[in-house]
Amino acid sequence: MRRSLPLHRVALGDAGDAAIYLSERTGEVIAKTTAAARRIAYPGAVLHWLYFTPFRKHHELWTQTMTWLSALGTVMCALGLLWGFYNSSRLPFRGWLRWHHYIGLAFGVVSFTWIFSGLLSLDPWPWHADTAPKRGTARGFLGRSARCLARVAGRAQRRRRPGREGNRDPCPSGAARG
Repeated sequence: MRRSLPLHRVALGDAGDAAIYLSERTGEVIAKTTAAARRIAYPGAVLHWLYFTPFRKHHELWTQTMTWLSALGTVMCALGLLWGFYNSSRLPFRGWLRWHHYIGLAFGVVSFTWIFSGLLSLDPWPWHADTAPKRGTARGFLGRSARCLARVAGRAQRRRRPGREGNRDPCPSGAARG
């Protein structure tokens, strides 16, 4: 999706107030939405990720805000879990109130993992190794040279021109070995 940015919204003017989103780089239709789908998305993705258009235009600010809010939520949830587990042995509650406490701890664990995974999905710090395949790995899986793979990747990123065949193997056996 990011490779298709920026997008242009084109209103179709039909009864469902449909709009298509076109990639400026490739000219492809990336998405088609209706007014009803956009209304459903508002309480879902827009509020959940603070995906307001004026805010999203400032990508670095949005990323930093989401990262620090996720980190704060993770720390607060962890502190709540620690406090809850610490007090579990000396609860004054009996019956349903004790069960309420334990169910709250279970949901706290779920909430913690959910918030923490959201933080990691933002990939805030370069803490993991590069996930791109190395030359030997790519060659082993595909049986092609790294130079050939680079040519294939380069061609895939370029805009397709009408009338060109896209099914030809760009690296026939024996070509571009290295």
